[in-house]
Amino acid sequence: MTMKFRTLKASIVAILGLAAAGRFRVVGYKQRGVAAEEIVGQLRTVQVFFTGGKFPKAAGSHLGPVMHDVTIKVDLSAAKAAEGDLVALTDPSSTPAEFAAALSSFREAADMADDSLDELGDIVFQILMDGRNLDLGMGAGNVSPHWIENFDKQGPTARGEYVVMSGSLDLTCRVSEELLGDAGVAADHVLGAVLADVETNMPDSVGADPAPAGIRAGGITP
Repeated sequence: MTMKFRTLKASIVAILGLAAAGRFRVVGYKQRGVAAEEIVGQLRTVQVFFTGGKFPKAAGSHLGPVMHDVTIKVDLSAAKAAEGDLVALTDPSSTPAEFAAALSSFREAADMADDSLDELGDIVFQILMDGRNLDLGMGAGNVSPHWIENFDKQGPTARGEYVVMSGSLDLTCRVSEELLGDAGVAADHVLGAVLADVETNMPDSVGADPAPAGIRAGGITP
């Protein structure tokens, strides 16, 4: 059984992908019935990452369930093509006129990319905080009310003929994880192996070292 934080990430990707409506592209979401060239927001991308979680000891038990405070990062990027040649910005042989023209083009494209990223952040925020997505597609009672804690931005940076602005939203929520054990190794098999190792390493009764025998299973040594 897949842990819920993994299901949650996939569910958020699906929610954003279904709501994108050509305004942006979601990395990892399989677009159905829409050619890439028909997506107006091709230069705006969204990618979802699970960046970490905490398991408060006071909110769980060793046999489960365990409360999992999850943080999901939604990375955003927007790009705009520059009018001029941006290579002149880093080319030491550029003339002052070429550098000035490239700098002006960079600033114009950066301003447009910044506006585009702001709009993208607005759209994604509204999608994720929409009351219809209160359970983030996980079903009622499977996830605590989520919250977007911040919207950070970085950039702009020149990449080829484009100027790129990047940003991210941090979404937090709590899910309950079941402790079902590892299906690949049966518990009775592990216990039997430990007991067999203990028996193998017991000293003979005659001439034995009076000190207790060591148990080497699990990395415990005398």
